[in-house]
Amino acid sequence: MPIEISTPDNGIGTIIDCSGVVVAEELVAAFHRHFKRNEAFEQDTYLILDFSAVTKMNLKVETVDTIAELCAAAERANPDLLVAVVAYFSMTASIDLLKRITGLYELFQHRSGWESRVFRTRPEAVRWLRKRADEHAG
Repeated sequence: MPIEISTPDNGIGTIIDCSGVVVAEELVAAFHRHFKRNEAFEQDTYLILDFSAVTKMNLKVETVDTIAELCAAAERANPDLLVAVVAYFSMTASIDLLKRITGLYELFQHRSGWESRVFRTRPEAVRWLRKRADEHAG
């Protein structure tokens, strides 16, 4: 399966791992499943979107709009969520793939109120999330 969702750290965060060829319907379904966890989602402090193993994405403008709508509704339930996007690709990655990942990152950056950043590796993302979570906690 090209998209897997896990909830590490005793359920206070979520990792959405994407690999291989990711199609629009699968990505929308993954976001929908994750955000509809109601009380569990409301307790999440972070979301890691890991696209580092993706080889191709089949996304349309409508897909990004649908994800934006899902995020807007989810943001009302959990306005303090931190989002880390892991998107490092080899030099052989297609320009189209890079544009699609960039478009998704811009969605989180500009179309949601969630604090978000993009990282080359998951350990970098985890370090940032821990630092920001500590700062939020005071």
